[in-house]
Amino acid sequence: MHNNKIDPRDLIVLRAHVLGKSREWIAVHPTAKRSFWQSYKLWRMICRRRAGEPLAYILGHKEFFGLDFVVNPNVLIPRPDTEILVERTLKILNGNTTTVIEIGTGSGAVAVSIAKHSPDATVIATDVSSAALAVAKQNAQHHNTPITLYNDDLLSDGSYVPKNRPVMIVANLPYLSDVHFAEADESVTAFEPTLALRGGTDGLNLYTTLFSQITHHPTVTHVLCEAHDDQMDALAALAKTHFPHCNTFFHQDLSGQRRVCEVALL
Repeated sequence: MHNNKIDPRDLIVLRAHVLGKSREWIAVHPTAKRSFWQSYKLWRMICRRRAGEPLAYILGHKEFFGLDFVVNPNVLIPRPDTEILVERTLKILNGNTTTVIEIGTGSGAVAVSIAKHSPDATVIATDVSSAALAVAKQNAQHHNTPITLYNDDLLSDGSYVPKNRPVMIVANLPYLSDVHFAEADESVTAFEPTLALRGGTDGLNLYTTLFSQITHHPTVTHVLCEAHDDQMDALAALAKTHFPHCNTFFHQDLSGQRRVCEVALL
């Protein structure tokens, strides 16, 4: 990444951002004039990209589930593969008034997407990071979605979990094992928040704690968790130890890898 080269496609995106034009316009007008300050801003952005900083942080936003989200280094950059988490949640909700609680919301991309496409659901989002919650609040307001945000370590407090109506738990917790983290691209490990990436030796430390906490909340009917394909069997086994009568299902991402473990507690 640190070879001083920049992908031509990234350059078009940065030029479009600086000039306030579309990428298509930039492609047609490759020699469009820039002011001194626009040129300086572009140069600074190119330097950041050459140093390996993710494009989303440089631009300050990222698209997810057809919506645009503010992002900064306090939150993980939303990935297209995580959209399956939203799709499955919406399919289970099917327009019902169920309460959805997203644990570890980060930028709020998942919670906001769910709220936007299922207005009858009550959406709650939590995060241990107050800096991340500030970003989630900004995104919720921008998309006019009435999400309630809580600063909580997983479900440690849990006072916001309804006791008289069904609840779905949705979580894309840090799940990189020590091996996964060591093998991850430097643009991820050097720039994205470690707190939002590492999940302990096997990557499932936080899910183990979360499942244990969920056992104290009998109104939870479904738990949807994102993890790596090679962690899915262990995640399902973990669910069985905490919820012996549950059923587990796997859902694949865009590349055909198992990405979401659905735990049905009904």
